[in-house]
Amino acid sequence: MKRGIPQYLAFLFFFFPLVSFSQEEAIKLAEGVYAIKGPGAAMNTGFVVGDRGVFVFACDLFDYDRRIRAIRSVAGGKPIRFVANGHHAGDDTMCNHLFAEQGAVVVGSKELARQGPG
Repeated sequence: MKRGIPQYLAFLFFFFPLVSFSQEEAIKLAEGVYAIKGPGAAMNTGFVVGDRGVFVFACDLFDYDRRIRAIRSVAGGKPIRFVANGHHAGDDTMCNHLFAEQGAVVVGSKELARQGPG
């Protein structure tokens, strides 16, 4: 189960047909599962909205404001409870601290923590 969510999201991002390449909001992939298009055609932020909050997978600091607006447009006032990253790279990890400041728990492997900032 620990590896299931990132692999599931990666599968959906890669194989799911895109609704629109100019989509600015969240793209619904399945019930409660969404993606946010990044630069170009890439979809590198995903999130799951549950009854008690939101799980976010990867977020780019450069585009944080637009992405958080897209998440809030779907999740409303539900808290972002967890953030996970598939690997240590700026387009995935650079806004972890912004989510943590809002109370989210950042989850990842020991290696990811070792590679991350302080």
